[in-house]
Amino acid sequence: MQNRSQKFRLGQQNNSSFACTEPVDLLYIVTVRKSTASCIVLAETGRWPLAFRWVKRIARFYNGLVKAPADSILKRAFIANCQLTSNPAEGSAKCMAEQSWAAQLQRAFKKFEVQLPLEEPIELNVNDVCIKWKEFYLNRVRTETGTKIKKYVHEVRNGLPEYEAAPYLGVSAVSDRRAMTQAMTGSHFLMEEVGRWNQLAKEDRVCKQCAEKEV
Repeated sequence: MQNRSQKFRLGQQNNSSFACTEPVDLLYIVTVRKSTASCIVLAETGRWPLAFRWVKRIARFYNGLVKAPADSILKRAFIANCQLTSNPAEGSAKCMAEQSWAAQLQRAFKKFEVQLPLEEPIELNVNDVCIKWKEFYLNRVRTETGTKIKKYVHEVRNGLPEYEAAPYLGVSAVSDRRAMTQAMTGSHFLMEEVGRWNQLAKEDRVCKQCAEKEV
């Protein structure tokens, strides 16, 4: 516990970017239940999913293939793989699993509007790839239909106009940080949340603590 707290404090030198110097357990930092949606935990801490790192690495790897010496085995294999996409064998299967690596990459990158001209491969702008993937991811989070995610994104975070760590995560007192994160992420034990577990209608989830009996 002490080691995790120390890592967290070291990473809070810049709260806006949540630049941790070592891997940390995000669930420990935000102190929420394991059932809390990953996209909520990541948004609250300003972290991107692991998929972002892989997209960035793949883009760099692809550039390495494009820039490889023309007479190298690596470049020849790459061009041959691209040609399988440009000139598929007659009657070949079109399912994702049976497509060439280049074809699968082209199809995946197209989902976030990055074009790969495999007939004449050219170097990618890695920064542009990262920006487009982030826009793609944020759009998916903003259009989630799940009740908790939808409420967090549009009511708590106002549509996620800025994707960065919440300032209060720099608070060292675990109990104070826990209270804030549970309220922000909906991972608390108030009637609004507990009533959901018991399948109570939203209008019936009234607070048992306050005199107004508000929902």
